Amino acid sequence: MRIAVLVLCLALCAGCGYNFAGMTPVDMPEGVSRLHLDRVNNPTQEAWLEPFVRSNFRDEFSRRADISWVDREQSQAYIEIDIKNYRVSDDLTGAGDRAVRSDVRLDLEVKIYHSQDDQLLWSSGSVRGSSSYYLAQDQAPVPGESTPGERQAAQEAVEEALRLATDRLGTEF
Repeated sequence: MRIAVLVLCLALCAGCGYNFAGMTPVDMPEGVSRLHLDRVNNPTQEAWLEPFVRSNFRDEFSRRADISWVDREQSQAYIEIDIKNYRVSDDLTGAGDRAVRSDVRLDLEVKIYHSQDDQLLWSSGSVRGSSSYYLAQDQAPVPGESTPGERQAAQEAVEEALRLATDRLGTEF
């Protein structure tokens, strides 16, 4: 019985045009279909962040928009992504001030510019992605090195921020 109700609800949602967050198709400003991802401005010391943001943004847009990635010369519009902040913070507890939970936060902004006149067509405004992870009892953070949990949380924060930015171009439900 429960399964039948769940299937019915899903069918009704699909029938009325409802899309889950992160699945909504994006409407490009001014009918742009040929894009170039120009720059990812990364003022942090996290060298891995720029290529990871670039790759995930292209994947997110390719999945949700009817666009082609082209060279700057053939593009109708180009995109710049500004990473505003990347931060990892720890919550300390106990007599030894052992970090048990850490949070990763990424703030960024996506901007689309017209290729012919460099006019701003659209901005996501500032968006934040965040994720948390817990250190294992036998795992001590080493300054300058990231743990597997931190890397996973950082990836989740990037993916969330890019999804939220892309959602702002999404169509209404």
